[in-house]
Amino acid sequence: PQAGGERTIPFPAAGGRQFLPLAVAAVGDTLAVLLESSPAAAGTVGRPTELRLLGGDGAMKATVPLSGVDEKRLPALTASADGRFVAVAGFRDHRIEVFAAADLTAGKPAT
Repeated sequence: PQAGGERTIPFPAAGGRQFLPLAVAAVGDTLAVLLESSPAAAGTVGRPTELRLLGGDGAMKATVPLSGVDEKRLPALTASADGRFVAVAGFRDHRIEVFAAADLTAGKPAT
């Protein structure tokens, strides 16, 4: 942490892709972050977006590629007050995807 409690979390390029943070939500002691990647990975449908869960130290706990995110509108991200669930909206078919944070950090596949 920096002075005043702020911190900076870098999202370095990887595999020739740059990452742009779109939204952040606190999920208990974890942060949920929506990132847009550029260029899009092969086979990406819609806005190239992924959900990442980061530990308090900034270490990546989970990554979930998202498909079908609307290119014309920014997606939205929220978490339940108890930190158990993370929800993402902004898909072209108007769905909302809800994830159990504990399942993601335990390495269980997102369904």
